[in-house]
Amino acid sequence: MELATHLTADQILLNVKVSDKWQLLTKMAKVVAKIPAVQAAGCSEQSIIDSVIEREKISPTGIGSGYAFPHARIVGLGRFALCIAVLSEDLEYDSIDGQPVRIACMIVTAEENPTVAVRVMGALAVLLSDEAVKNYFLTAKDTAAVYNYLCEKHVTVDLSITARDIMRPTRITIRPDTPLRQVTREMFRHAVECVAVVDENEHVVGEITCDLLFKSGVPDFFNQLPSVSFIRDFDPFEQYFSNDASSTVGQLMSKDFAVVDESATLMEIVYLLSVRHYPKVHVVRDGKKVGTIDRITVLDRILNL
Repeated sequence: MELATHLTADQILLNVKVSDKWQLLTKMAKVVAKIPAVQAAGCSEQSIIDSVIEREKISPTGIGSGYAFPHARIVGLGRFALCIAVLSEDLEYDSIDGQPVRIACMIVTAEENPTVAVRVMGALAVLLSDEAVKNYFLTAKDTAAVYNYLCEKHVTVDLSITARDIMRPTRITIRPDTPLRQVTREMFRHAVECVAVVDENEHVVGEITCDLLFKSGVPDFFNQLPSVSFIRDFDPFEQYFSNDASSTVGQLMSKDFAVVDESATLMEIVYLLSVRHYPKVHVVRDGKKVGTIDRITVLDRILNL
């Protein structure tokens, strides 16, 4: 189905000026509450505002790269409802990458069909990944023109959930010649335990994990020790810090990793994470890494919608 069929020019807000994200969510929720499908479901304006804010307090919906997708579920809603807001300036939003938000899309779905929100997020994320499209939104002055622009783009919402719908944007870029000391600092700074290693063309060539780093610093004979009492006074990382820490990623990285195209289905992703036990699935577009999916991403995007 085409996204534009669920929009009108009145559901697009431009040059929005707000003091914080709660004011933004309230302004957008008021627009959603006026949509005929939402009114037909018997939802009051305040109930929409409360639902969206409650969901936001559970987990911030800033997905990174300047975008936010606040959402809520409504019992009895016959079709999903949207509101798109383009802010006049950067807004702090507690996004996963720490970056402020400039474009927000509020999605309200039926309680019985929450995964529609994931598919809408994916469709809009793909559209806005085009810098020309993003710049058009940021500089647009007329809501009717923006609506017509979206109609001409023929943005479709696929019926199946794919990798592009649930992936998180790539946050760290690591090359094979990166020193391990630098990698550990970056992994700590971004609070990640697994990072893809890419070449100069952004193709995934390996993976570095905390598990690999630990095993590199711990002697092999540790596996044979019957209890911790045998190693109470031993410093397992003595040699690690003197030797391995000066090594590069390419010397330690694993070449057994999971990569999928952005069109991969949710079932393929769950198989790789739960059956094959890969710590992360690296998502590529035209061979280049564009995102990452791990278990908590799947749970957050699917179960917590």
